[in-house]
Amino acid sequence: MNINEEFKRSVKLSPIYKFLLSKDWFLKKKYFEQLEYAERFIKFHNVKINKDSKTIAKEMVDAKVRYGMAFEEFFQFHFEGKNDDYKSQFVGDNERLKRFTEKLNEKPDLFWNEYKTYEYFKPYYKRDVCCLNNEIEQEKNLYSFFEKHKCFVVKPIDASQGNGVNKYDISNMELYQVINMIKNDYSDKPVIIEELISQDEELSRLHPQSVNTVRIVTFNFGDHIECRYPCLRMGVGDSIVDNGAAGGIFAAVDVNTGKLLKVADELGHEYAEHPDTKVDFRNYVIPKWNEVKSLGIKLAKLIPENRYCSWDFALQNGEWILIEVNSSGHLLWQIAMNQGLRTDLKNIVKKMKTNQIQHK
Repeated sequence: MNINEEFKRSVKLSPIYKFLLSKDWFLKKKYFEQLEYAERFIKFHNVKINKDSKTIAKEMVDAKVRYGMAFEEFFQFHFEGKNDDYKSQFVGDNERLKRFTEKLNEKPDLFWNEYKTYEYFKPYYKRDVCCLNNEIEQEKNLYSFFEKHKCFVVKPIDASQGNGVNKYDISNMELYQVINMIKNDYSDKPVIIEELISQDEELSRLHPQSVNTVRIVTFNFGDHIECRYPCLRMGVGDSIVDNGAAGGIFAAVDVNTGKLLKVADELGHEYAEHPDTKVDFRNYVIPKWNEVKSLGIKLAKLIPENRYCSWDFALQNGEWILIEVNSSGHLLWQIAMNQGLRTDLKNIVKKMKTNQIQHK
Protein backbone atom coordinates (compact mmCIF):
# COMPACT_ATOMS: atom_id res chain seq x y z
CA MET A 1 0.00 0.00 0.00
CA ASN A 2 1.49 3.38 -0.99
CA ILE A 3 1.65 6.50 1.16
CA ASN A 4 -1.34 8.16 -0.56
CA GLU A 5 -3.59 5.20 0.20
CA GLU A 6 -2.38 5.16 3.81
CA PHE A 7 -3.05 8.89 4.07
CA LYS A 8 -6.62 8.39 2.89
CA ARG A 9 -7.19 5.81 5.60
CA SER A 10 -5.74 8.03 8.33
CA VAL A 11 -8.07 11.02 8.02
CA LYS A 12 -11.66 11.47 9.16
CA LEU A 13 -13.90 10.52 6.27
CA SER A 14 -16.66 13.12 6.37
CA PRO A 15 -18.59 13.39 3.08
CA ILE A 16 -16.71 16.49 1.98
CA TYR A 17 -13.40 14.89 2.93
CA LYS A 18 -14.27 11.77 0.91
CA PHE A 19 -14.87 14.00 -2.08
CA LEU A 20 -11.63 15.94 -1.60
CA LEU A 21 -9.59 12.80 -1.10
CA SER A 22 -10.69 11.63 -4.51
CA LYS A 23 -8.80 14.56 -5.95
CA ASP A 24 -5.05 13.99 -6.36
CA TRP A 25 -4.31 17.71 -6.04
CA PHE A 26 -5.86 17.80 -2.56
CA LEU A 27 -3.98 14.72 -1.39
CA LYS A 28 -0.69 16.11 -2.59
CA LYS A 29 -1.43 19.47 -0.95
CA LYS A 30 -2.12 17.85 2.44
CA TYR A 31 0.91 15.60 2.17
CA PHE A 32 3.29 18.44 1.35
CA GLU A 33 1.77 20.54 4.15
CA GLN A 34 2.66 17.76 6.60
CA LEU A 35 6.20 17.60 5.22
CA GLU A 36 6.56 21.33 5.81
CA TYR A 37 5.24 21.02 9.37
CA ALA A 38 7.67 18.17 10.04
CA GLU A 39 10.67 20.21 8.86
CA ARG A 40 9.54 23.12 11.03
CA PHE A 41 9.31 20.77 14.02
CA ILE A 42 12.88 19.58 13.48
CA LYS A 43 14.19 23.15 13.24
CA PHE A 44 12.15 24.56 16.14
CA HIS A 45 13.14 21.79 18.56
CA ASN A 46 16.72 21.66 17.27
CA VAL A 47 16.44 17.88 17.09
CA LYS A 48 19.61 15.91 16.39
CA ILE A 49 19.19 13.81 13.25
CA ASN A 50 21.52 11.57 11.27
CA LYS A 51 20.13 12.38 7.82
CA ASP A 52 19.06 15.56 6.06
CA SER A 53 15.86 17.19 7.35
CA LYS A 54 13.82 16.48 4.21
CA THR A 55 14.48 12.75 4.45
CA ILE A 56 13.59 12.67 8.15
CA ALA A 57 10.47 14.77 7.51
CA LYS A 58 9.26 12.10 5.07
CA GLU A 59 9.87 9.41 7.70
CA MET A 60 7.94 11.50 10.25
CA VAL A 61 4.92 11.88 7.99
CA ASP A 62 5.05 8.19 7.11
CA ALA A 63 4.99 7.29 10.84
CA LYS A 64 2.09 9.68 11.42
CA VAL A 65 0.08 8.15 8.58
CA ARG A 66 0.89 4.48 9.17
CA TYR A 67 1.03 4.38 12.98
CA GLY A 68 -0.77 7.54 14.11
CA MET A 69 2.38 8.95 15.73
CA ALA A 70 2.67 12.64 16.54
CA PHE A 71 5.90 14.24 15.36
CA GLU A 72 7.34 14.35 18.89
CA GLU A 73 6.62 10.62 19.28
CA PHE A 74 8.79 9.91 16.23
CA PHE A 75 11.78 11.12 18.26
CA GLN A 76 10.57 9.87 21.63
CA PHE A 77 10.47 6.33 20.26
CA HIS A 78 13.69 6.65 18.20
CA PHE A 79 11.94 5.84 14.91
CA GLU A 80 14.69 7.28 12.70
CA GLY A 81 16.03 4.50 10.50
CA LYS A 82 13.98 1.77 12.23
CA ASN A 83 11.98 -0.87 10.36
CA ASP A 84 8.22 -1.47 10.45
CA ASP A 85 8.50 -4.37 12.90
CA TYR A 86 10.08 -2.03 15.44
CA LYS A 87 7.70 0.89 14.84
CA SER A 88 4.54 -1.23 14.96
CA GLN A 89 5.22 -2.22 18.59
CA PHE A 90 4.73 1.32 19.92
CA VAL A 91 1.40 2.79 20.97
CA GLY A 92 0.97 6.54 20.41
CA ASP A 93 -1.19 8.78 22.56
CA ASN A 94 -4.04 9.00 20.05
CA GLU A 95 -4.33 5.24 19.81
CA ARG A 96 -3.88 4.81 23.57
CA LEU A 97 -6.86 7.07 24.22
CA LYS A 98 -9.15 5.66 21.56
CA ARG A 99 -8.25 1.98 21.55
CA PHE A 100 -7.27 1.17 25.12
CA THR A 101 -8.65 3.86 27.44
CA GLU A 102 -12.14 3.75 25.94
CA LYS A 103 -12.14 -0.06 25.78
CA LEU A 104 -11.02 -0.63 29.35
CA ASN A 105 -12.77 2.24 31.15
CA GLU A 106 -16.52 2.67 31.45
CA LYS A 107 -16.03 6.24 32.68
CA PRO A 108 -12.90 7.58 30.92
CA ASP A 109 -13.92 11.19 31.68
CA LEU A 110 -14.41 10.57 35.40
CA PHE A 111 -11.18 12.27 36.44
CA TRP A 112 -11.09 15.17 33.99
CA ASN A 113 -12.29 17.50 36.76
CA GLU A 114 -9.51 17.59 39.34
CA TYR A 115 -11.69 18.94 42.13
CA LYS A 116 -14.21 16.11 41.72
CA THR A 117 -11.26 13.72 41.78
CA TYR A 118 -10.17 15.29 45.07
CA GLU A 119 -13.66 14.87 46.55
CA TYR A 120 -13.72 11.23 45.45
CA PHE A 121 -10.33 10.37 46.99
CA LYS A 122 -10.12 13.08 49.68
CA PRO A 123 -8.71 10.90 52.51
CA TYR A 124 -5.66 10.07 50.37
CA TYR A 125 -4.68 13.65 49.47
CA LYS A 126 -3.53 14.48 53.02
CA ARG A 127 -3.63 18.21 52.30
CA ASP A 128 -6.13 21.07 52.01
CA VAL A 129 -7.66 21.65 48.58
CA CYS A 130 -10.22 24.28 47.52
CA CYS A 131 -12.00 25.22 44.33
CA LEU A 132 -12.54 28.69 42.86
CA ASN A 133 -15.44 28.47 40.44
CA ASN A 134 -17.19 31.85 40.77
CA GLU A 135 -19.52 30.49 43.45
CA ILE A 136 -20.04 32.60 46.57
CA GLU A 137 -19.94 29.64 48.96
CA GLN A 138 -16.62 28.45 47.56
CA GLU A 139 -15.14 31.93 47.93
CA LYS A 140 -16.12 31.94 51.62
CA ASN A 141 -14.22 28.68 52.10
CA LEU A 142 -11.22 30.17 50.37
CA TYR A 143 -10.86 32.93 52.94
CA SER A 144 -10.24 30.37 55.69
CA PHE A 145 -7.84 28.54 53.37
CA PHE A 146 -5.86 31.74 52.71
CA GLU A 147 -5.74 32.55 56.43
CA LYS A 148 -4.11 29.18 57.01
CA HIS A 149 -1.89 28.92 53.93
CA LYS A 150 0.11 31.93 52.74
CA CYS A 151 1.84 29.89 50.04
CA PHE A 152 -0.05 27.50 47.76
CA VAL A 153 -0.35 26.10 44.25
CA VAL A 154 -3.07 26.95 41.71
CA LYS A 155 -3.90 24.99 38.56
CA PRO A 156 -6.80 24.74 36.10
CA ILE A 157 -9.54 22.34 37.13
CA ASP A 158 -8.87 20.37 33.93
CA ALA A 159 -5.08 20.69 34.10
CA SER A 160 -2.88 18.30 32.15
CA GLN A 161 0.85 17.95 31.44
CA GLY A 162 1.70 20.59 34.04
CA ASN A 163 0.10 23.40 32.03
CA GLY A 164 -1.09 26.41 34.02
CA VAL A 165 0.38 25.30 37.35
CA ASN A 166 1.61 28.28 39.39
CA LYS A 167 2.86 28.89 42.91
CA TYR A 168 1.59 31.92 44.89
CA ASP A 169 2.89 33.74 47.97
CA ILE A 170 0.25 36.05 49.48
CA SER A 171 2.06 36.97 52.68
CA ASN A 172 1.72 40.71 52.07
CA MET A 173 -1.69 40.80 50.43
CA GLU A 174 -5.25 41.45 51.55
CA LEU A 175 -7.46 38.38 51.16
CA TYR A 176 -9.95 40.03 48.80
CA GLN A 177 -7.06 40.94 46.49
CA VAL A 178 -5.96 37.31 46.29
CA ILE A 179 -9.20 36.02 44.78
CA ASN A 180 -9.29 38.86 42.24
CA MET A 181 -5.67 38.19 41.31
CA ILE A 182 -6.28 34.47 40.71
CA LYS A 183 -9.44 35.17 38.72
CA ASN A 184 -7.53 37.61 36.56
CA ASP A 185 -4.55 35.26 36.08
CA TYR A 186 -6.82 32.44 34.94
CA SER A 187 -9.37 34.56 33.05
CA ASP A 188 -12.18 33.59 35.46
CA LYS A 189 -11.83 29.91 34.55
CA PRO A 190 -12.36 27.30 37.31
CA VAL A 191 -9.20 26.42 39.24
CA ILE A 192 -8.22 24.31 42.21
CA ILE A 193 -6.01 25.69 44.97
CA GLU A 194 -3.82 23.28 46.93
CA GLU A 195 -1.74 23.39 50.07
CA LEU A 196 1.97 23.05 49.29
CA ILE A 197 3.45 19.58 49.56
CA SER A 198 6.56 19.12 51.67
CA GLN A 199 8.22 16.13 50.05
CA ASP A 200 10.69 13.91 51.85
CA GLU A 201 14.40 14.61 51.48
CA GLU A 202 15.19 11.45 49.53
CA LEU A 203 13.01 12.53 46.61
CA SER A 204 13.59 16.26 47.10
CA ARG A 205 17.33 15.91 46.55
CA LEU A 206 16.67 14.81 42.97
CA HIS A 207 15.24 18.28 42.18
CA PRO A 208 14.21 20.46 45.15
CA GLN A 209 12.21 23.01 43.14
CA SER A 210 9.56 20.48 42.05
CA VAL A 211 7.50 17.79 43.72
CA ASN A 212 8.92 14.63 42.15
CA THR A 213 6.21 12.02 41.75
CA VAL A 214 5.86 8.31 41.19
CA ARG A 215 3.37 7.16 38.56
CA ILE A 216 1.81 3.73 39.09
CA VAL A 217 -0.31 2.22 36.30
CA THR A 218 -2.94 -0.25 37.49
CA PHE A 219 -4.91 -2.82 35.52
CA ASN A 220 -7.99 -4.31 37.18
CA PHE A 221 -8.56 -7.89 35.97
CA GLY A 222 -11.60 -8.41 38.19
CA ASP A 223 -10.10 -11.10 40.41
CA HIS A 224 -6.86 -9.18 40.98
CA ILE A 225 -5.10 -5.88 40.24
CA GLU A 226 -1.63 -5.54 38.73
CA CYS A 227 0.83 -2.64 38.79
CA ARG A 228 2.67 -2.12 35.51
CA TYR A 229 5.06 0.36 33.87
CA PRO A 230 5.91 2.52 36.93
CA CYS A 231 7.84 5.75 36.41
CA LEU A 232 9.46 8.45 38.52
CA ARG A 233 9.00 11.99 37.20
CA MET A 234 11.41 14.83 38.06
CA GLY A 235 11.51 18.55 37.34
CA VAL A 236 14.39 20.36 35.64
CA GLY A 237 15.71 23.90 36.03
CA ASP A 238 13.43 26.30 37.90
CA SER A 239 10.25 24.40 37.04
CA ILE A 240 7.91 23.63 39.95
CA VAL A 241 6.29 20.74 38.03
CA ASP A 242 7.79 17.40 37.05
CA ASN A 243 5.84 16.77 33.85
CA GLY A 244 7.81 15.70 30.80
CA ALA A 245 5.77 18.10 28.64
CA ALA A 246 7.01 20.95 30.86
CA GLY A 247 10.65 20.00 30.28
CA GLY A 248 10.95 17.41 33.05
CA ILE A 249 12.62 14.01 32.87
CA PHE A 250 11.33 10.61 33.91
CA ALA A 251 12.64 7.20 34.81
CA ALA A 252 11.29 3.75 34.11
CA VAL A 253 11.24 1.90 37.44
CA ASP A 254 11.66 -1.80 38.21
CA VAL A 255 8.17 -2.79 39.38
CA ASN A 256 9.54 -5.32 41.87
CA THR A 257 12.35 -3.34 43.51
CA GLY A 258 11.74 0.38 42.89
CA LYS A 259 15.16 0.74 41.27
CA LEU A 260 15.52 3.23 38.42
CA LEU A 261 16.19 1.49 35.11
CA LYS A 262 16.54 4.22 32.47
CA VAL A 263 15.93 7.99 32.48
CA ALA A 264 14.85 10.09 29.49
CA ASP A 265 13.05 13.28 28.47
CA GLU A 266 10.14 13.90 26.09
CA LEU A 267 12.39 13.79 23.04
CA GLY A 268 14.02 10.52 24.04
CA HIS A 269 17.36 11.94 25.26
CA GLU A 270 18.80 9.68 27.97
CA TYR A 271 20.36 10.74 31.29
CA ALA A 272 22.76 8.98 33.68
CA GLU A 273 22.42 11.76 36.28
CA HIS A 274 20.12 14.69 36.95
CA PRO A 275 21.21 17.62 34.73
CA ASP A 276 20.94 20.13 37.60
CA THR A 277 21.59 18.36 40.91
CA LYS A 278 23.96 15.75 39.43
CA VAL A 279 22.31 12.99 41.49
CA ASP A 280 23.51 9.68 40.03
CA PHE A 281 20.57 7.61 38.79
CA ARG A 282 22.52 4.36 38.83
CA ASN A 283 21.50 2.18 41.78
CA TYR A 284 18.94 4.79 42.92
CA VAL A 285 16.03 3.05 44.64
CA ILE A 286 12.75 4.79 45.45
CA PRO A 287 12.03 4.58 49.21
CA LYS A 288 8.95 2.77 50.56
CA TRP A 289 8.39 1.13 47.20
CA ASN A 290 6.08 -1.66 48.32
CA GLU A 291 3.92 0.89 50.14
CA VAL A 292 3.29 3.00 47.04
CA LYS A 293 2.40 -0.08 44.98
CA SER A 294 -0.01 -1.23 47.68
CA LEU A 295 -1.64 2.20 47.76
CA GLY A 296 -2.12 2.14 43.99
CA ILE A 297 -3.84 -1.24 44.20
CA LYS A 298 -5.98 -0.08 47.12
CA LEU A 299 -7.22 2.97 45.23
CA ALA A 300 -7.83 0.99 42.03
CA LYS A 301 -10.29 -1.16 43.98
CA LEU A 302 -12.34 1.96 44.73
CA ILE A 303 -13.04 2.58 41.05
CA PRO A 304 -13.63 -0.89 39.49
CA GLU A 305 -15.47 0.53 36.47
CA ASN A 306 -12.18 2.02 35.26
CA ARG A 307 -9.83 -0.89 34.77
CA TYR A 308 -6.87 1.15 33.46
CA CYS A 309 -5.71 4.04 35.68
CA SER A 310 -2.52 6.03 36.23
CA TRP A 311 -1.90 7.21 39.81
CA ASP A 312 0.58 9.95 40.70
CA PHE A 313 1.97 9.92 44.24
CA ALA A 314 4.34 12.08 46.31
CA LEU A 315 6.20 11.10 49.48
CA GLN A 316 5.43 13.44 52.40
CA ASN A 317 6.26 12.92 56.06
CA GLY A 318 7.17 9.32 55.40
CA GLU A 319 3.91 8.36 53.68
CA TRP A 320 2.69 8.36 50.10
CA ILE A 321 -0.06 10.83 49.23
CA LEU A 322 -2.18 11.09 46.09
CA ILE A 323 -1.44 13.93 43.66
CA GLU A 324 -3.88 13.03 40.90
CA VAL A 325 -5.32 10.15 38.93
CA ASN A 326 -5.87 9.78 35.18
CA SER A 327 -8.02 7.34 33.28
CA SER A 328 -4.94 5.90 31.56
CA GLY A 329 -2.13 8.49 31.47
CA HIS A 330 0.86 8.66 29.13
CA LEU A 331 2.89 5.49 28.69
CA LEU A 332 6.20 7.09 29.65
CA TRP A 333 7.74 3.63 30.01
CA GLN A 334 7.91 3.32 26.21
CA ILE A 335 10.07 6.44 25.98
CA ALA A 336 12.38 5.73 28.90
CA MET A 337 12.92 2.05 28.06
CA ASN A 338 12.75 2.52 24.28
CA GLN A 339 10.38 -0.44 24.29
CA GLY A 340 6.99 -0.66 22.58
CA LEU A 341 4.08 -2.00 24.63
CA ARG A 342 1.58 -2.96 21.93
CA THR A 343 1.88 -6.73 22.47
CA ASP A 344 1.67 -6.27 26.25
CA LEU A 345 -1.44 -4.10 26.04
CA LYS A 346 -3.19 -6.40 23.58
CA ASN A 347 -2.53 -9.35 25.92
CA ILE A 348 -3.89 -7.33 28.86
CA VAL A 349 -7.12 -6.57 26.99
CA LYS A 350 -7.44 -10.23 25.97
CA LYS A 351 -6.89 -11.39 29.55
CA MET A 352 -9.49 -8.95 30.88
CA LYS A 353 -12.06 -10.17 28.36
CA THR A 354 -11.36 -13.78 29.33
CA ASN A 355 -11.78 -12.96 33.03
CA GLN A 356 -15.05 -11.17 32.35
CA ILE A 357 -16.49 -14.22 30.55
CA GLN A 358 -15.34 -16.58 33.32
CA HIS A 359 -16.94 -14.44 36.05
CA LYS A 360 -20.31 -14.00 34.36
